[in-house]
Amino acid sequence: MKNIKRFFVHTADILIGVIFIGILMFYILGFAGYRPYIVVSASMEPAISVGSVCLINTHVKYSDIKENDIIAYRAPNGSMVTHRVIRRTDDGLETKGDNNNISDGITTDERNYSGKNVCSIPLLGYVFRELQKARTRILCVTAGIACLIIKCFMRDGRDKENEKRETGCDKSRRCYWRKI
Repeated sequence: MKNIKRFFVHTADILIGVIFIGILMFYILGFAGYRPYIVVSASMEPAISVGSVCLINTHVKYSDIKENDIIAYRAPNGSMVTHRVIRRTDDGLETKGDNNNISDGITTDERNYSGKNVCSIPLLGYVFRELQKARTRILCVTAGIACLIIKCFMRDGRDKENEKRETGCDKSRRCYWRKI
């Protein structure tokens, strides 16, 4: 029974820690100018797979972009596109997806440029997509509350054990000798 209690307490601690660290990292990256975008097309495969999350550094200046850099820009339809720069012209940057045969036909200039791709994390986009659904968020909140409740019930027993270990006595003040 003790092992089961420990398992649930440690699992709850880990889950709460992971959630807290994830939220903290998301805000720190946001303040540092990094924006995550989910890749929804195969135009950049094999370099960036569908379902990846691209971290775009919005602080990289347009003038610092070179050929072969992967950038993000806003297309005329409003969607965010992450493609490789194939040529720099007087009009702007010409881009193309690695998996496409022809260039995008859109000149990226300072007005629609968003930033430079720093890295991509495969499969994480599927997790973010799922978290955007209401039922998943409800499930996560419910699981978080359940972890806190389990942790509270389990902690009570652990506190009694710690008191006994520290004082050498239990609640009835029966004392036990401890090995030093």
